[in-house]
Amino acid sequence: NPDNDAVGDLATESQLTDSTFLRSVYVGLTLITIALVILRSALFVKIAMAASASLHDGLLAGVLRAPVNLYHDVTPTGRVLNRFSKDLDHVDTNLPDTLVQVLQNLLNVLAVLAICALTTPFVLLTFIPIFTLFFKIQSFFRKSSREVKRLEGVSRSTYVSRFSEMIVGLGVVRAFGRTTRELQRHFEALDFNGNKWLLYWLLARWLAVRLDALANFVVLSVGMLAVGLTDAGA
Repeated sequence: NPDNDAVGDLATESQLTDSTFLRSVYVGLTLITIALVILRSALFVKIAMAASASLHDGLLAGVLRAPVNLYHDVTPTGRVLNRFSKDLDHVDTNLPDTLVQVLQNLLNVLAVLAICALTTPFVLLTFIPIFTLFFKIQSFFRKSSREVKRLEGVSRSTYVSRFSEMIVGLGVVRAFGRTTRELQRHFEALDFNGNKWLLYWLLARWLAVRLDALANFVVLSVGMLAVGLTDAGA
């Protein structure tokens, strides 16, 4: 039948047009997303570099202007070197990445909360005890990790200062036959710092296990409520 063939051709042409339009929309959204990600990354890197330079210049100016008798005579050299090396490295590399992850995770959490509120509002009741446990765990971890990180920084300053002093007085150390003893003291300081660093990462794993447990509890609660509401509606 010619009429049926014409209708079929029109339907096929309409489906092809719709498919082409959807692909074009998908490609356009992908290109826009890539452009926004590149723009965000470039802007964030520029801001991070400016903040790092400002912090370094302020720190250097503070050290150079510090009084000799109140600061330089009583502050170990390793502590000053530690501020300009490891601490600034954390600020330059770890802090920007952490900030990006915090913003992304915050937006993801808000999106999940919005979807749950729209689809299953009763699931928001389970978030109250979960958030309470989360803030308690986070408070305990923040206090503990801050002290452990402080101990790790102090111990790192100790072995850096001891190593620099040993290099300066290397001739005296060899003259008195104290090479083995000084090496042993240096290795002991390294082990002490490594213990604090390991303890810090153990604290991080402790936090990760509990956060995973809370996330699994959220998934379990949403699944049970969805099944319960479906059975009640049926």
